[in-house]
Amino acid sequence: MTSILTLTKNGNRQLDAIVVELSGVADPMAVRDNWNQAMLQGHPATKLASLDRTVTLIDACTFGTDWMSWDIAGDRDKWTDQGDDCAAVRKVPELLAEQVGKLYGDLFAASFM
Repeated sequence: MTSILTLTKNGNRQLDAIVVELSGVADPMAVRDNWNQAMLQGHPATKLASLDRTVTLIDACTFGTDWMSWDIAGDRDKWTDQGDDCAAVRKVPELLAEQVGKLYGDLFAASFM
C-alpha cells in the first residue's frame, strides 16, 4: 500500500497501470482480501488505485517436478523469511495444491519456457 502512495507521489502522478509481482508462494486471494480490507478501513492508497484484476501464472516446466517433490519450503532458496519456522516446514506440493485450488483470478496463464 505504501508503494502505491510513493509511486503516485501521493496522488499527484497519474499512472496507467501498476503491476505487482509476488513471490512464487504468494496467495493471490490473500492479496485481494488485503486490498478489500484496506478499502474498508479507508487506506489512502485505495483512493488512488484500484485492484481491477489478478493474473495467476504457473511455470509449467517445473510444476510437475515440484508437484512430485518431497521438498519443504525451507529447502528452497528465498521461499521463506528467516525465522519463519511455520512456513519453512510446509511441503512444496501442499503449497502448489493450495495455489492451484484457489485459482480464481481474472486470467490464468501457464509458462512453457
